[in-house]
Amino acid sequence: MLYLLTQHRINLLDDFFKNGKIFDRNHDYEEAALAIIENGMSSLRDWQETLEHMAQYDKASGNFYPYVNDEIASGIKTQKKLADAALRMKQNETWLKSNLLYDADDWGCVINKISQLP
Repeated sequence: MLYLLTQHRINLLDDFFKNGKIFDRNHDYEEAALAIIENGMSSLRDWQETLEHMAQYDKASGNFYPYVNDEIASGIKTQKKLADAALRMKQNETWLKSNLLYDADDWGCVINKISQLP
Protein backbone atom coordinates (compact mmCIF):
# COMPACT_ATOMS: atom_id res chain seq x y z
CA MET A 1 0.00 0.00 0.00
CA LEU A 2 2.74 2.46 0.90
CA TYR A 3 4.46 1.83 -2.43
CA LEU A 4 1.25 2.60 -4.32
CA LEU A 5 0.68 5.79 -2.35
CA THR A 6 4.16 7.04 -3.28
CA GLN A 7 3.33 6.71 -6.97
CA HIS A 8 1.07 9.77 -6.88
CA ARG A 9 3.81 12.21 -5.90
CA ILE A 10 5.30 13.51 -9.12
CA ASN A 11 7.53 16.19 -7.65
CA LEU A 12 7.58 18.77 -4.90
CA LEU A 13 5.78 21.27 -7.14
CA ASP A 14 2.45 19.46 -6.95
CA ASP A 15 1.04 22.30 -4.87
CA PHE A 16 -0.83 25.06 -6.62
CA PHE A 17 -2.86 28.11 -5.70
CA LYS A 18 -6.62 27.85 -5.60
CA ASN A 19 -8.73 30.71 -4.30
CA GLY A 20 -5.61 32.34 -2.90
CA LYS A 21 -4.64 29.30 -0.80
CA ILE A 22 -2.07 26.60 -1.38
CA PHE A 23 -3.78 23.31 -2.16
CA ASP A 24 -1.82 20.09 -1.79
CA ARG A 25 -3.18 17.49 -4.21
CA ASN A 26 -1.32 14.77 -2.34
CA HIS A 27 -2.72 15.51 1.11
CA ASP A 28 -5.08 12.50 1.03
CA TYR A 29 -2.22 10.18 0.04
CA GLU A 30 -0.03 11.52 2.82
CA GLU A 31 -2.85 11.07 5.35
CA ALA A 32 -3.46 7.51 4.12
CA ALA A 33 0.24 6.64 4.49
CA LEU A 34 0.27 8.04 8.02
CA ALA A 35 -2.87 6.05 8.89
CA ILE A 36 -1.25 2.85 7.61
CA ILE A 37 1.88 3.49 9.65
CA GLU A 38 0.11 4.66 12.80
CA ASN A 39 -2.57 1.95 12.81
CA GLY A 40 -0.88 -0.90 10.99
CA MET A 41 2.40 -1.17 12.83
CA SER A 42 2.26 -3.02 16.12
CA SER A 43 5.96 -3.77 16.50
CA LEU A 44 9.33 -2.58 15.30
CA ARG A 45 9.54 -5.82 13.33
CA ASP A 46 6.38 -4.79 11.39
CA TRP A 47 8.10 -1.55 10.43
CA GLN A 48 11.29 -3.35 9.42
CA GLU A 49 9.34 -5.85 7.28
CA THR A 50 7.38 -3.03 5.66
CA LEU A 51 10.54 -1.16 4.73
CA GLU A 52 12.28 -4.32 3.56
CA HIS A 53 9.47 -5.36 1.21
CA MET A 54 7.92 -2.04 0.16
CA ALA A 55 10.02 -1.42 -2.94
CA GLN A 56 13.36 -2.06 -4.54
CA TYR A 57 15.71 0.39 -6.19
CA ASP A 58 16.94 -0.33 -9.69
CA LYS A 59 20.38 1.22 -10.23
CA ALA A 60 20.16 0.97 -14.01
CA SER A 61 16.99 3.06 -14.32
CA GLY A 62 17.33 5.06 -11.10
CA ASN A 63 13.74 4.18 -10.17
CA PHE A 64 11.94 2.30 -7.43
CA TYR A 65 9.72 -0.66 -8.30
CA PRO A 66 7.55 -2.98 -6.21
CA TYR A 67 9.64 -5.50 -4.33
CA VAL A 68 9.63 -8.94 -5.93
CA ASN A 69 11.39 -11.81 -4.22
CA ASP A 70 12.05 -14.18 -7.09
CA GLU A 71 14.30 -16.50 -5.10
CA ILE A 72 13.10 -19.82 -3.75
CA ALA A 73 12.53 -19.42 -0.03
CA SER A 74 15.13 -21.50 1.71
CA GLY A 75 14.77 -19.92 5.12
CA ILE A 76 18.52 -19.38 5.21
CA LYS A 77 19.63 -15.75 5.31
CA THR A 78 23.13 -15.32 4.00
CA GLN A 79 25.23 -12.29 4.89
CA LYS A 80 24.61 -10.89 1.40
CA LYS A 81 20.82 -11.30 1.73
CA LEU A 82 20.90 -9.59 5.12
CA ALA A 83 23.02 -6.76 3.75
CA ASP A 84 20.72 -6.37 0.74
CA ALA A 85 17.67 -6.25 3.01
CA ALA A 86 19.31 -3.64 5.27
CA LEU A 87 20.21 -1.49 2.26
CA ARG A 88 16.70 -1.83 0.83
CA MET A 89 15.20 -0.79 4.20
CA LYS A 90 17.34 2.35 4.32
CA GLN A 91 16.62 3.21 0.67
CA ASN A 92 12.88 2.72 1.17
CA GLU A 93 12.81 4.82 4.32
CA THR A 94 14.61 7.67 2.54
CA TRP A 95 12.38 7.29 -0.52
CA LEU A 96 9.17 7.29 1.55
CA LYS A 97 10.31 10.39 3.39
CA SER A 98 11.43 12.31 0.32
CA ASN A 99 8.57 11.35 -2.02
CA LEU A 100 5.48 11.28 0.17
CA LEU A 101 6.05 12.19 3.80
CA TYR A 102 8.53 15.01 3.25
CA ASP A 103 6.64 17.48 5.45
CA ALA A 104 8.48 17.78 8.79
CA ASP A 105 5.25 17.29 10.76
CA ASP A 106 4.32 14.16 8.80
CA TRP A 107 7.75 12.60 9.21
CA GLY A 108 7.70 13.60 12.88
CA CYS A 109 4.50 11.55 13.29
CA VAL A 110 6.26 8.56 11.72
CA ILE A 111 9.29 8.89 13.97
CA ASN A 112 7.06 9.30 17.02
CA LYS A 113 5.08 6.16 16.17
CA ILE A 114 8.16 4.08 15.42
CA SER A 115 9.89 5.17 18.63
CA GLN A 116 6.93 3.85 20.64
CA LEU A 117 6.86 0.40 19.05
CA PRO A 118 7.94 -2.61 21.13
